[in-house]
Amino acid sequence: MAPCNLYWIPLYSRFLPTPEVKNKKLLVVPPILRKEIFQQQVQQENFILVYLLNSGYIADILNWRKKHPSTTLYCFTDSEEVKKEHNGEWKIDDNLIFYSLNDHKFLALMARCSGLICNAGFESVCEAMYLNKPVMMVPVKGHFEQFCNSKDAVKNGSGISSEEFNLGKMKHHLMFQRNTNNQSYHDWVNRMEEIVLTAITSVLPKEKPIQPSKKLPENPTVLHRPAY
Repeated sequence: MAPCNLYWIPLYSRFLPTPEVKNKKLLVVPPILRKEIFQQQVQQENFILVYLLNSGYIADILNWRKKHPSTTLYCFTDSEEVKKEHNGEWKIDDNLIFYSLNDHKFLALMARCSGLICNAGFESVCEAMYLNKPVMMVPVKGHFEQFCNSKDAVKNGSGISSEEFNLGKMKHHLMFQRNTNNQSYHDWVNRMEEIVLTAITSVLPKEKPIQPSKKLPENPTVLHRPAY
C-alpha cells in the first residue's frame, strides 16, 4: 500500500463572521448547510413551526393550546406514539398537527413559517437564519454545547432563548422583533466552499516543477530516417 500523508485542519463554525483569532492554527468557518436549504421558496405564512425532539413537550404544547386555540402550530417530534399510533401525523385540528421527523416536510414548512421554536442545535438555527426566520431556542438541560449556541445566537441577534417551552414569549418576539434580511450572514454562508478549499490548499505540499532527467543539448542532432 502506498504511504498516505494526513493533514489536520481544526475548524470551528459560528453563526456569523468572527474577528481574526489569536490562535493561527484555528480556522473559523461559516455554517455548512445542506443544499436543499438553497432550493427553498421563502414565504411568510401565519403559523409557528416547532422542532423539539423531547416528546415530553407534547403535553406542554397541548396545555398552552387550550388557552390559545387560534394559534396555528405544526410540530415535529420523535414521539413513538405519533409515529406508530398515528402513522406519523397526529392532527388535533386544523391549527395543531404533530408530525414524525421528516426532513423534506420540515424544510418545506420552515420556508413558509412565521417563526421556528427548536432546541439549540447548531444546524436548525443556522438554516432558519438563512431563510430569515425568527427563532426561539430551548436548550436541552445539561447540554453545554446547546447552552453556548443559544448564547451566541442571541448575542448575534439571531433569535431569543428560553429555559422552558414558552409559546407566549415566542409570539411576543414575532410581534415586535421580526427578522429582516441578513445579507451579511448570507454572504458569510455563501463563502463556505471558498474558505474551506483555501484552507485545504494551504496545508497541502507545494508541487515541484517537473525537471527533465537529463539536460538536453542546446542544438540537438536531428536524426533522419534513412531512405530505402
